[in-house]
Amino acid sequence: MSNLKYCIKESIINGLSWLSKNQNNDGSFGDIYKITSTALAIRAFKNYKDIACESRSSVRYKYDNQINLALAYLFDNAKKNSNGIYFEEDDNINMPTGAVLGAIIGLECPDYMIISDNPILNGYTFNQLINEIISYLIFNQNYDGGWVAVSSSYDCRYDCTTPYNRYDCTTSSSNDTSSYVIYGLCLASINGYYIPQSLYENLQNWVDYIQNNCGGGGDTSPCEDVNVSNTAVLIQQMYFLGYNAKNKNLNLAKQYITNNWFDPVGYFATGWSDCQNTDYKACYEIMVAFSLYCVRSLKKSSYHKIIDWFKDITCTLLDKQKFNGSWPKSNILYDQSDSSITTIWSILTLENAMFYIDCY
Repeated sequence: MSNLKYCIKESIINGLSWLSKNQNNDGSFGDIYKITSTALAIRAFKNYKDIACESRSSVRYKYDNQINLALAYLFDNAKKNSNGIYFEEDDNINMPTGAVLGAIIGLECPDYMIISDNPILNGYTFNQLINEIISYLIFNQNYDGGWVAVSSSYDCRYDCTTPYNRYDCTTSSSNDTSSYVIYGLCLASINGYYIPQSLYENLQNWVDYIQNNCGGGGDTSPCEDVNVSNTAVLIQQMYFLGYNAKNKNLNLAKQYITNNWFDPVGYFATGWSDCQNTDYKACYEIMVAFSLYCVRSLKKSSYHKIIDWFKDITCTLLDKQKFNGSWPKSNILYDQSDSSITTIWSILTLENAMFYIDCY
């Protein structure tokens, strides 16, 4: 395990080096979902200090400039209405807003004062920004308990110029979109920010709905886009709701991932990696979900050997990394059709792998 840990650490360092050299001039990353990608990149750079064992007390460290430029880009794109502060890109609000929440909380400096050309945020502290984002996400929880993935032109809840009854909306939530929100809200809860009980209760309705009879999690319905990634997201939501490791539905979800471990990757497929393609976000979601519940191995009834999920994912990512430190873009998944986002997901996965190793 010590040799694997060394290889993972070197891979992370090389990946961050490539990422730092490929930051856009405006501080963002990538060509698609730039706000979301930039927020995720901030998380990856922030974790470098722990990975490289740099002193937490140091005022500056290697990737300060990249983080500051990325933050400036996010601040420039902040929007505000009567419900709080949010971020919008490519017909999506909840995904980038949840991603930014996770990035800001993860920087662990709530008293930091924002200086920005955007009058919405100039003079705010991170703590004030965090509370405003949480307020927006609480309000924007959908009638079914999740968070939708559509734009203001399709969903009445985004039209802030006219009053409406939030329960009149019939647009279904997206499990994938909700994953970004739940990560941010989970960090918020851990750090003492107020999350109303009603949000947990509504999310429970979503978790009950989106899991099908086979244990898998869908995206907008229990039988649509059911795959290991959405099921790993489901497990993370269960953790946020306080499920213990013996919960029946939790173990059904775990068994679904086990049963589909060797399946192919694609929009209508269920797996996380095959001989040609890798779903890098799925790698991250599985790593986080199984780490939260300290899952050590998987046992498939029709497969005589124990599945070492941790080694499978980490070794796959190590093998897929290119010589320049990046990971290849996907030819079949649009949301991973950019090397910046596949590299960010891979780095975040391997950083979580390092933390997982340190727990044992």
